Amino acid sequence: MNTNDVSVFTNTQKERFNSIFPIIGNVAADVINNLKGRGRNSWKIVLSNILLVNNPKTGIERNYNAKLDQEIDLDETYSTNQFTQIVSKVRFKVGLPAFESKIEQQCEHELFKFFLWEDVYSVPEHEGEKPVFIGYKPVCRLKV
Repeated sequence: MNTNDVSVFTNTQKERFNSIFPIIGNVAADVINNLKGRGRNSWKIVLSNILLVNNPKTGIERNYNAKLDQEIDLDETYSTNQFTQIVSKVRFKVGLPAFESKIEQQCEHELFKFFLWEDVYSVPEHEGEKPVFIGYKPVCRLKV
C-alpha cells in the first residue's frame, strides 16, 4: 500500500491534507502521514510552521528561510551541535543577530520550523543498555 495514497486518509486527515496541499504541494501527504498527536510534530504546530516558513514578512526573513532550508539534507542525521552551527552560520550570513541565551534550544526551534524530524538513537549492543540520543533526521520539508 502506498502510504501517500490520500484515498486511505480519514476524514480529518483529508481535511488537513486539503488545507495544506495548495501551500506545499505533493509533500502534503508526507506531512499528514508523519503527524503525531502531541509535540513538535502535532497538527497545530506543523500548520503554524508551514504558514510561517512559506509566508515571510520581510526580504531578510525570505532570504533567511531560503538559506536555512538549503542547509539541510533529508538523508542526513544532525546532532544538536550541528543544529547550532548551521543556524548560527545562516543568521550571520543574512545579517540577523546571534542568539544570546538558550542558544542550542533556539537553534533547534528554528530548524523544527522547516521540517518534520524524527529522533535518532543508537542501537544498544548489549541487553540492558539504553539507547543513546544521536540527533535528528528530517522526515519531510515544510517549505516549498
